Formats: sequence, structure tokens, C-alpha cells
Amino acid sequence: MGQVMSLSGRSFEVFVHITSFPTPYGVGDLGPTAYHLIEILKELGFRHWQILPLHSTSDDKGNSPYSSPSTFAGNYLLVSPLK
Repeated sequence: MGQVMSLSGRSFEVFVHITSFPTPYGVGDLGPTAYHLIEILKELGFRHWQILPLHSTSDDKGNSPYSSPSTFAGNYLLVSPLK
């Protein structure tokens, strides 16, 4: 995780993608680990969590998260089966 140091009123920021969270399913999701990270960031005084786009990737577009067919596209693999 990277961070921007607070200088004269600036805020902290962390840049981490959801798929990097450890889960029993092989790819991170918006489940308990994501909520745990949010609680840790809140306790540490972070105010922002920046993530890459959340849509599905494809081989024909080089698996780039920036080649979305839609601004509102999402990825069903990021929905957690856990509470």
C-alpha cells in the first residue's frame, strides 16, 4: 500500500485494488477483508481509498482495467459470497 503524507492540511490516500485482498476464492472481493481495510484506514486517519476501475477485463483489450465498454460497468466476481 502506498500513501501520500499529510502536509499542511492535505489528506492521506491509499491506492489498493480490491482484487489484491486475500480470500479463499483466489481473487479479492468487496467482502470482510475490504471492510476490515476500511476500518484500519479510518483508525489511521486516512480519508480516501483510490481503486482501479471495477469492470471485467478481456484478453482482446490486453486485460487493462481502463478499457471498459461502459462508465457504469462492474465485475460480478468482486461481489463477496460472504457476509
